[in-house]
Amino acid sequence: MADLNDDGRVDMLVMSEGGRPRVMRNTSYNGEIAFVEWTPGDTIGNGQFQGWHAAVFDADDDGDLDVMIGASAGEHLLYNTDSNEVNEADLGGVLPAAYNTDPVAVVGEVVDVDMYDIPSMPSNSKIAIIINGCGDYTLELLNGASVVATSDRGGMSVEEGVSATAGGANLSIRVTLNQACGDVDGDGDIDATDLAQGCEDASDCPELDFDGDGDFDFADFGGYQIQHTGPGGDASSSYILEVLARN
Repeated sequence: MADLNDDGRVDMLVMSEGGRPRVMRNTSYNGEIAFVEWTPGDTIGNGQFQGWHAAVFDADDDGDLDVMIGASAGEHLLYNTDSNEVNEADLGGVLPAAYNTDPVAVVGEVVDVDMYDIPSMPSNSKIAIIINGCGDYTLELLNGASVVATSDRGGMSVEEGVSATAGGANLSIRVTLNQACGDVDGDGDIDATDLAQGCEDASDCPELDFDGDGDFDFADFGGYQIQHTGPGGDASSSYILEVLARN
């Protein structure tokens, strides 16, 4: 048990004598315990080895945790690497291939709803999806018009995650923005009400005192609006959508 992705929550590496090790990412929130399996097929394949013991430590001194696995069929040192990020604007609404390859990390921004088609995969595919950002989102995996899996736990900056067995040519992901980052009063725009919400003075919310003069004024509102406003001036919210698929 260790915080493998440095988000403040303890993840799990589950060893199995009869199958491959599994990385379980912790997406718990507000007392609700939740984990999403996150084990790339090409990294730890079925039958490649069967793990008995593991140690977690920073093997290459780069600030993140790596994994050493002791197994009946040999030992393996797995290095913790960064995701390959792609921009939403470069995709045309279709995710890169994720089946039995590297996870996909999409950097996007949603005003109302974003949709991503998933390239066709076999029917027994295991799909794991996680979205995080400072807004409030609903995350859905769809097969045509049918919802296969969904997560909507409410609250700003809540990481949503789903996993399911699904496949075919009609899979897609829908990201719905329930409340934009910075739109505290939920009226669809970023204004002075949002800036002052819950903050009596700058000492209560120093991160909103953009010009550092000790009070809230028009200069702070301008900085707040720039920080939280999306394309076209609407209240918006950026996110990172991570997708993993394997057999």
